[in-house]
Amino acid sequence: MTAGVNAWNAAPFPAQPTATVPVNLISVSQATSHAVKVLPFFYSDLTTVERARTVWEAFEENTEGLPDKSRLLVFQQKLKGREAERWWNNKTFKTLKVRFHNHFLSRTADELWGRLHSTKRQKGESIEEWGDRVTDLCDSLDYPDARMRYQQFRRGLNNRRMLAILDSSPARDIPEACEWLMVKDMYRPVDEDDDFEEAAPSKSAAASETPAILKPMADQVKALARSAFVRERREGMEEQGEQRAARSASAALRAADVGGRTVRPPTSYAATAAEERSRAPWYSHG
Repeated sequence: MTAGVNAWNAAPFPAQPTATVPVNLISVSQATSHAVKVLPFFYSDLTTVERARTVWEAFEENTEGLPDKSRLLVFQQKLKGREAERWWNNKTFKTLKVRFHNHFLSRTADELWGRLHSTKRQKGESIEEWGDRVTDLCDSLDYPDARMRYQQFRRGLNNRRMLAILDSSPARDIPEACEWLMVKDMYRPVDEDDDFEEAAPSKSAAASETPAILKPMADQVKALARSAFVRERREGMEEQGEQRAARSASAALRAADVGGRTVRPPTSYAATAAEERSRAPWYSHG
């Protein structure tokens, strides 16, 4: 059985004898606890169709006879991965079985091909575990060409030292590549963070595509904002003009009341100031 996080997903293993023990001879809690102990973890993010089927058969056999609530609890305890929480809301064992079958055992060939081409070696994953994952995906697709399997294996490597070693090796299939890397003490290498930053461009690329997808909407928003700005500016200028006209009319009325003189209303701030000065008393000195 492959060690590490893929322990659950290893080669088929015989069912434990839990199912053969009558539940009425031991408490349900003891039977549930025993099932949790004997079943390894199931890492849903790294599984394949074959491994998922093996996982389910072992789980179903080792929890047979337990009430639904206990079986669901065992499944919850053994499930790991990014999507683990979505499986915790099942009410019955039958519902869990249908969902598991639809999600893991009914994948189309297109989905499997997409997963094969996009899957990458995980940080800290041994070279043997990575080779097993690629092999299982290829088996799921009935993809027997050893050279092409090797290319899929190599393409998913992130470690630069591994790639450099394979470049100078005679390996032409996955077993040879694993053996060569293990001889070079690369069974489980110390991975650098920089080697795994290559996956980031896919996210940034998706982010960079978003403006192109939303460009018509963005252009429309910009046009509306520009139109609103122009309209507000025009309305502001008109309001300022009305205020200036009102001030001019008020100044004209005040000028007409002074000594019955007819004064031309000012048309600007400077003219208004000049008019005010002209009305101030003039005193001669000397």
